[in-house]
Amino acid sequence: MRIAHPGSMEVVCSDPMTAINIFLKHARDLFNCKNTSYWLAGDGVPDREKFITETVNTDPTCRELLLIRSRKSPFITAKDAICVLENCKADILRISDEIEPFYDRQITISCKLLYMRPADSFDLINVLNSNCQRALMVDVGESSPSVMNTYLKEWIKGEHPEMIHLLLMPGFYHSVEHEIFDNIEKEAADESRNLDDYVFPFGSVSGIYPLGYDEYNYHEYDICRNDGTIATISNCYDFFVFHVWRLK
Repeated sequence: MRIAHPGSMEVVCSDPMTAINIFLKHARDLFNCKNTSYWLAGDGVPDREKFITETVNTDPTCRELLLIRSRKSPFITAKDAICVLENCKADILRISDEIEPFYDRQITISCKLLYMRPADSFDLINVLNSNCQRALMVDVGESSPSVMNTYLKEWIKGEHPEMIHLLLMPGFYHSVEHEIFDNIEKEAADESRNLDDYVFPFGSVSGIYPLGYDEYNYHEYDICRNDGTIATISNCYDFFVFHVWRLK
């Protein structure tokens, strides 16, 4: 691969990964980039894992990685999705193309914010057990109320301390809320909170809700963790929100 710019000698590299890194450094220096976002197609680099672990994860200016499908495929392969989900440690990971399903594979997700649309290709437990601070899952498959009930009980006991904000679209029917809150103490959500007093990871959309939330008939409850931390759960068929209130 040859990379050149006016006034410089041509750089010739036989190793594609070395050439990619040289080009990226040149582009950052040329445009004085303060924040970098990478777009990665399944066939975009010869070694996806190496590119993520040695380039994306080590780039101090990198804030976001976007995984897209290759031009040769109508969807992102399960292999590519698993590689990115398990290795990406960027602040934000976005996956906005359909993924080949891999329901039986358990994975560890370590990015801080995960955005997926559609999000129906793998088990939601992977997200619930992740190290994410925020997860926005749109067009999810059918979610299990019992799985969410187990997750909330574990959170009350002090598990899953990383997650601050979880959004699922769609949510759950009101008729199954008794399954979500089975043996969980809850009370009506406190509407007097001053939102300016609390942390919202990576920004927020209409506070803690999706756009247009006020058009829906949603139920809202507060639950308490064993250390006194409060979380609000908002639910209707159109969306489900789990938000942990952390003071600034």
